[in-house]
Amino acid sequence: VFCFCTPPQVRVDLLKVGIHSGAQLIAYEKPVALSMNEAIEIRKAVQDAGVKTVVSHQHRYGKHYQKVREIISSGAIGRVHTVYGHSVGWMLHICSHLVDYMRWYNDNARAEWVMGQAAGRGKLVDNHPSPDYLAGFIQFDNGVRGTIECGAGAPNVPEVDYWWRKSRIGAQGTEGFAEVLTGGGWRAVTRDQKGVISGDGCMNYD
Repeated sequence: VFCFCTPPQVRVDLLKVGIHSGAQLIAYEKPVALSMNEAIEIRKAVQDAGVKTVVSHQHRYGKHYQKVREIISSGAIGRVHTVYGHSVGWMLHICSHLVDYMRWYNDNARAEWVMGQAAGRGKLVDNHPSPDYLAGFIQFDNGVRGTIECGAGAPNVPEVDYWWRKSRIGAQGTEGFAEVLTGGGWRAVTRDQKGVISGDGCMNYD
């Protein structure tokens, strides 16, 4: 196993080091690549070498993420019709997390179509170059609609203190909702409870 945690600008070279050194599994951080051409190059290299790769989306192991998954899976919010992920963190920092957890809360359904729009150039000079704001819709093959927002135009999460933890991911159903706040626990309204129920939990690496 070859594992590395670096800025995204050096992904390809280090993946090739792992392949040429005989690694059978390479683990690394998101984003997978900084461009579609780079992503295609990486995919071809690992497929040709027969090497498996994994990108960490570790938040799903947080107890508050697990609780929301439990509530949704139990049917307590009825039939899920919408999943969502919103974060003031920018695209290459957080977007893959949002998509992963939205799919997780939606039984890992696959997308039928995606529509998105981006605005702003200020973050393009960051080491995780991204538009200032990104918004999109995802239509899943089980009929559920997804909405996603990243960056400065995304809804604030005032309950949470630090920018990269200001994320809300959840699901709305016919009888309630359940959502996780990356840095601020979870909350839900279900068919069997009166009012809002909530609990703690925080992804905190400080």
